[in-house]
Amino acid sequence: MTNEKKDYLVGFKKPPSSGKFKKGRSGNPKGRPKGAKNFRTYLNLELKEPINITENGEHKRVPKSQAAAKKYANMAVMGDPKMIPILLKLDDLADSQNAQASEAAPLSYKDKLVMSNIVERMQQMQAPVPVATPPLIDDHKPSDIPNDTVDLNPQDTLPKE
Repeated sequence: MTNEKKDYLVGFKKPPSSGKFKKGRSGNPKGRPKGAKNFRTYLNLELKEPINITENGEHKRVPKSQAAAKKYANMAVMGDPKMIPILLKLDDLADSQNAQASEAAPLSYKDKLVMSNIVERMQQMQAPVPVATPPLIDDHKPSDIPNDTVDLNPQDTLPKE
């Protein structure tokens, strides 16, 4: 207590400054190191490793997970009553993991804007473009052409003074 400030009282929820964490120093310096992997990660790495198997006299190199699935399925087909519930449980687990992976994350505002612009452009590409066709004028007199399509003499339509 001799090197503490005199106005700081040690007590309930007021630890001595010697017991406090130093600034810039973690409270658990020997904690989990960065990049440490858990059991599931190691298991997935092991199941992805290829192994050699012989199937119908043919040598193949397949992942360990595929070899295990073949073994479980063969044991269930051969009549092992313990394997059927295990296979059903693994199948349900795989289905639930696929369902979780397929759920899309919510879209951000920018994503929605980009998608709406794409939809608008696609709709514009599919919409028929109106083509204006000029009236065909053959060897007809101006009086034969209706007034609402072509006006050959604009002076006739001007108001007279």
